[in-house]
Amino acid sequence: MRVLLSAIGSRGEIEPTMALALQLQELDHEVRLVAPPDFRGLAETAGIPFVPIGPEVRVAAKGNTPEDLRKAADQSVRDQFETISATGKGFDAVVGAGMLQFAAHSAAENLGVPYFFGTFCALSFPSPHHAPPAFAILGDSRERTQG
Repeated sequence: MRVLLSAIGSRGEIEPTMALALQLQELDHEVRLVAPPDFRGLAETAGIPFVPIGPEVRVAAKGNTPEDLRKAADQSVRDQFETISATGKGFDAVVGAGMLQFAAHSAAENLGVPYFFGTFCALSFPSPHHAPPAFAILGDSRERTQG
């Protein structure tokens, strides 16, 4: 089986996804990891084929205005859809990891393959005990509707 793994975020998303990649390789599955370019060395050292996506996390996270963050999120959706759609041709499944996985599901649908989502943050699970996390980059909903 060929599995495309997409992890967008920090080491907290990338390293567990790499562990999954290594386990899949051990079971004789072909994997490829799509992640921010910061993690190329980490993935390649572990022997995991790597495709960069989007900007470096360290650069993207530095002191941006809410408008800059909104534009970055919009670009991330485009980058994810384009990169995963192009890289995933011939793969049997896409696995997305992390809360910033905005377009992997749509890219998997575009490829005609199953999509699976993994998360390493309890806040991203539906629960009657807490609301879903808010993304400040989206701004106030009144601003969007009065546009």
